[in-house]
Order: sequence, then C-alpha cells, then structure tokens
Amino acid sequence: GVDSLPIKDVVVEVDKGTTSDHHLVFLDIPGHNSPLQVSKGKAFETKDVREFKKIDIEEFRHDLFCSLSMADLKSVDEAVDVYQKTTEYVLDKHAPYTTRNFKIGKSPWWNSNCAA
Repeated sequence: GVDSLPIKDVVVEVDKGTTSDHHLVFLDIPGHNSPLQVSKGKAFETKDVREFKKIDIEEFRHDLFCSLSMADLKSVDEAVDVYQKTTEYVLDKHAPYTTRNFKIGKSPWWNSNCAA
C-alpha cells in the first residue's frame, strides 16, 4: 500500500455545489496523468435485516402488550426472558427478516486515516 503521496496545487472550492461544510477539493498527484479509476465490479455482501420503517407502530404496540403475560413470573430473569422472546415473536410478525445485498466499498476513498 501507499503510505503517502506527494501532492501539489491544492484548491478548495468553497463557493461551489454545497451549503454544508463539505467542499470540492482539487489537487495534482505527480506521476498520475489520468483520473484515478474506481473498480466497477459488483461486489455485494448479503445480510439479513429487519425493515423497521415498515412497522405500523400502533399495531406493533397492541400485539406486544396483548402477547405479554407477566402474571405468573417468579423472577426478574424470567420476566426478561419472557419479554425478550415475546418481543422477538412480535417483531417476526411485523418486521420479519429479509435478505438484502449491500454494495461493498461504496466509498473506496474512505479508510482508517479518514476516521482518525
């Protein structure tokens, strides 16, 4: 990998394209005469996710409270276990898991140096 690159002629365009604190930055990297190419491969990661945005909150609440029965519980641990299992059961009804493909490397320029 490359630890550092010499750059020159850095220009930050603060007057173009945005009202946020993000600005267009132009720079020259000596030795690179053409634009950097980003791979256009279709690399995806498959994940099981719940679609929480599709939940009807009122129906979810109704089903959750109608399904919970705490009457004969003997301990806090037992109550937590019942609540967890009931919540998962109701979630499975209102927001079942679905398999989605997520593109890997959506931002190939983002690395650990950017996060620091």
